[in-house]
Amino acid sequence: MVEQKFNIPPRIISKKGERETRVIVQSNPQQVNYFWGKTELVTFQNSKKQNLKGVLYYPADYKPSRDYPMIVGIYEKQSHLLHQYINPTLLNEPGYNSTVFTAEGYFVFRPDIIHENENVGFSTLDCVESGTRKIIEMGLVNPKRIALMGHSFGGYETAFVINHSDLFATAVASGGIFDLTRRFLTFGANMAMPEMWRFSSGGWRLGKKLRSATAWILIEILLWNLSQI
Repeated sequence: MVEQKFNIPPRIISKKGERETRVIVQSNPQQVNYFWGKTELVTFQNSKKQNLKGVLYYPADYKPSRDYPMIVGIYEKQSHLLHQYINPTLLNEPGYNSTVFTAEGYFVFRPDIIHENENVGFSTLDCVESGTRKIIEMGLVNPKRIALMGHSFGGYETAFVINHSDLFATAVASGGIFDLTRRFLTFGANMAMPEMWRFSSGGWRLGKKLRSATAWILIEILLWNLSQI
């Protein structure tokens, strides 16, 4: 069988009973020569008393007496990544690398987000702030040195949160979609279909509000066309 943790590279093992384990193949054996962080599953509640989870990554060579900054990386639900091993690299499709940040002396927190239909932005804000405050209450990080970061839809979430919260010192929104009107009218080359689905049942979950949003978009197009006459 294969097993891994954030601080244990993937390895193939054989088990005999509950106690006897033999490692057959160990990847990244050089890791033992370096300081490495660890992960912890953190539970918290948002303002509506919904139970949520998040993954907290500790800095490599963690010392309780030190004053640590933290990066909050957001997307949707991420608690299932608790035991995922992450190779340190600067080539990252998700936009950031938790192992690199922990090696540089940062805590990293990845909270779960429950999105409400027709209220995606503010439900994101609620979950992210609630989770971040839980970490602050644990006394592990400097509350004045917390950054927010997200990529793709997480970039959109980051832009929304940083415009409605004073909890974060800075934010990085990479690969985000910010001009929603233009995105609604585009054709997705990768999926070979219009992007409108993302607004009705996709990330933005507009649902019934999509009809009124569509009406406003059509009005904007009409006004723009009239201005060109």
